[in-house]
Amino acid sequence: MTDRYHVRRRSGAPTRSWLARVSDRTLDELLRSLPPAPEAMVARAIELSRIARALGHLEGPDGEMRGDVRSLRTALEEVGLAPDEGRVRSLTLLRRFALEHEERSEKSPAASSDVR
Repeated sequence: MTDRYHVRRRSGAPTRSWLARVSDRTLDELLRSLPPAPEAMVARAIELSRIARALGHLEGPDGEMRGDVRSLRTALEEVGLAPDEGRVRSLTLLRRFALEHEERSEKSPAASSDVR
């Protein structure tokens, strides 16, 4: 059977991705042919990783994650970022995502008592 979800293979051998067939030299040439990333994009990527590190500074001694504005600003300063409104908003969203993820993992089906 062949359709867009089922593809008939010619042999029983596992298929390799195109990347597995490309030599390191060819891959190096392909990467070097790309234009350099815009400086603003590189700076923003570095800044976002620092904002993510600031998330670790929000955890209090009791394990609870603080979320008041003063704590957010202090966490940003601790990773070397000026706490402007955009960065505080980014950290707030990241904190909210982390809390929601934590809640979902606590409510996993394996932890539930009514799993059959």
